[in-house]
Amino acid sequence: MRLPHPYQHPRPRPRHHAGRLGKLSPYGRRANPLLRLSDWLRIWVDLLIAAALVIGVPAAGWAAGAATYDHYQAVARSRSADRHQVTAVLTGDAGGSAPIAGPGVALAGAPVRWTAADGTHHGTAAVAAGLRKGRQVRIWVDDRTEKVVAPPSSPGPAVTLFSGVATGVTAAGGAVGLAACVRAAVRRSLDHRDCARWEKEWARVEPHWTHRA
Repeated sequence: MRLPHPYQHPRPRPRHHAGRLGKLSPYGRRANPLLRLSDWLRIWVDLLIAAALVIGVPAAGWAAGAATYDHYQAVARSRSADRHQVTAVLTGDAGGSAPIAGPGVALAGAPVRWTAADGTHHGTAAVAAGLRKGRQVRIWVDDRTEKVVAPPSSPGPAVTLFSGVATGVTAAGGAVGLAACVRAAVRRSLDHRDCARWEKEWARVEPHWTHRA
């Protein structure tokens, strides 16, 4: 007896039992009938959190870093708002007095003279040590009194940039931590709901399985 070729007749296609949960599939496919609503909720929560991290983390880091940088720039402008720089001339050598501690350069107090709108002024300013009489230097003077004052203390560009970057990274890390907490809370709630539902269904079918019904 001749057997038919196994591919002579087309094989029947399996039926897809897609319920209303098929519309929830994030991959554009029919939903697996074995997946529960809570399983699809877990998938969608993970996708939404991932999208929020991709978009929100860089935005949060950039916003926090830019705000910190602008803050330091505003502080620097406010500290220099009541003083200005002028060009002065040394009336004596900068080296005869005790040196003054300065950032990266040896400073010394020296007599200076400068001209303003109300006339000529004299004072003592901290300048680079070793400068000779007659050398022009830039000094800071008070807007109201026209007296020599210290330069405005403000973080340098490197410190300002580093603070902005550090703040941005911290904000991004905080956003990631918040997203992780939200994900854990949602999953914990869904797990609790599934356990309660499982216990309820088991209480209904257990007597029939153990023949106690």
